[in-house]
Amino acid sequence: NSFCTLLAACRRERAQRNDMLQHVVRPGGGALAGPGGVFRRLPAVLDTVRLQKVYLNAQDVFTLCSTMNNNDALKLSHDPDFVRGLKGAFDRSDQSVLSPFQVNIVNDTFTRAGLRVMPKDIVVPDEEQASPESLINALQGMIATKTRDDRKITKIARMIKGEMLDDFAPPQLVAAVRALSMLQCSDTATMSALGKRFLEVHDDVSTLDLAAMVHSLCVIRGILPAVLIQLFDVVGQRCEDFRPEDLALTLQGLIAAGPRYKAALAPLVLQGLERVESLDANVLGFYLGAFSVCEYRDVSHVEIIADALAERAHELTELQIVMSLNSLEQLGVLSPQLFDVFAEKVMPRAQRMDVRQLGPLMDVCSRVNAAQSEHLDGMMLALLDRTAEASILLSGQMLGDILDTIALYPPAKGHAVVNALGRQVKRRMEGMGPPPLAKSIYGLASLGFEDPDIYVDAALVQLRWGFKDYTVLEPILMGLVGCGFTDPQVVKMLSSHVPTMARQMTMEQVVRCNNYLNRMQCEEEKAYRALADRVKVFVREVTPDVPEEIQTLLERAAASQAEYEARKEARRAARGERYQNR
Repeated sequence: NSFCTLLAACRRERAQRNDMLQHVVRPGGGALAGPGGVFRRLPAVLDTVRLQKVYLNAQDVFTLCSTMNNNDALKLSHDPDFVRGLKGAFDRSDQSVLSPFQVNIVNDTFTRAGLRVMPKDIVVPDEEQASPESLINALQGMIATKTRDDRKITKIARMIKGEMLDDFAPPQLVAAVRALSMLQCSDTATMSALGKRFLEVHDDVSTLDLAAMVHSLCVIRGILPAVLIQLFDVVGQRCEDFRPEDLALTLQGLIAAGPRYKAALAPLVLQGLERVESLDANVLGFYLGAFSVCEYRDVSHVEIIADALAERAHELTELQIVMSLNSLEQLGVLSPQLFDVFAEKVMPRAQRMDVRQLGPLMDVCSRVNAAQSEHLDGMMLALLDRTAEASILLSGQMLGDILDTIALYPPAKGHAVVNALGRQVKRRMEGMGPPPLAKSIYGLASLGFEDPDIYVDAALVQLRWGFKDYTVLEPILMGLVGCGFTDPQVVKMLSSHVPTMARQMTMEQVVRCNNYLNRMQCEEEKAYRALADRVKVFVREVTPDVPEEIQTLLERAAASQAEYEARKEARRAARGERYQNR
């Protein structure tokens, strides 16, 4: 009787679980699909999960989480009690039946719902019990749970490099190398050994595995060049069979490997030119990146790829557009007409653009001929509006780069972006390094930001760090001059750094520095004498061709030097007289 009772209870439990899964995963179907039937029973079904009254195995939880991620029509991910019940069932279940990536999907679902998930510790099998599959699973488990452990990675790499290396089948070799590459394995000897083993069996692998192996080994620094050269030779032999995704992986690897392996680009270019009409924008963008890294000089080939990419520019992400424009500019083929094609695709996205792409995109725009481009001004205006709106999201480095880029762009003067960026620089200058702060102050001074406090604060911050050279001091002088600032104490403090910096100044910097000091009514003659000494390095003889301001500087320095020598002689005479009287 007890056995029959237990069996009946198990059957009821299984029916309840199946009924719950049927209603949650397929809310519009099932036996209760009559008018309102499902939704009449649904609260009770969900309560069984919330109160953990129904047994769910790991596969059931994965099914529910996948449904919640893909089509959460019932808004279950916003029900904390339901998600908490799922997590309790998952913690009690046997998770070994799921792959690491399935476990990761479940954990991500719980994390997005606000539950803290502690990933289970990855167990590395002993050498006696280890197999290629178990080692790969351990590596993939670390990737899925985002728990990188250097000691475990080193241990697994050492086991792979040993006697077990010959036991790896070609697909397992690729899986192991990809996992170690994603985990940033620093054991280059093991990675090189895996590459050599792959070269012995490369005839039995697919083109996708070949491309994945090339990409995984190229992104790791320290791989033996001979291994990569042989891999690229194999790529050249089999690239005719490559699919677009294979070309993309191989080109990414070539970009990471650098110009040392540019000979491998030739067969890939031939394949790209033959199939240029069928390649998507992603692959074409990688071609441009490879051209730029390898300094490819066949302009006709570059233009063919660039024209094809321009036709598919709507498929590119913001980052891909910026990278493509940078590559085209470095290759010298970014004409104003080609830029306009990309600008038409970017301008509608400008108001939602990622702030990390604003600076690089403005930098590209600054090198385009404005007279020949129809959309350059509109593009820059949209980027300036976005920058002003999202200025609080910019880091210190981004602030410096953007202000340095737009410093000499006339329409930026008077734009709301100047005040917005000025406020952010004033708030965050303590956390900015010397170069970003110098760039920011230069940009604000060039754009006419009239707030002397920000330049004085920047001078005090730079003083604590130590003025390294004149490029750090000049933006502060420029900003103070623009504000008409003449406080004697601040001017004296700033001019005291000029004598040490004058030794490395160029002639143009000397002229500008002299102008700044004169306009700030500086009375420190030592600074003028140092500037005059630097001028004498460039000007051996004063002729009528020498600018008047330089002649005035030399005359002032000569008079100051004579006065200084007279005072020095007078002090010496006074000391001698006191000695004689003694």
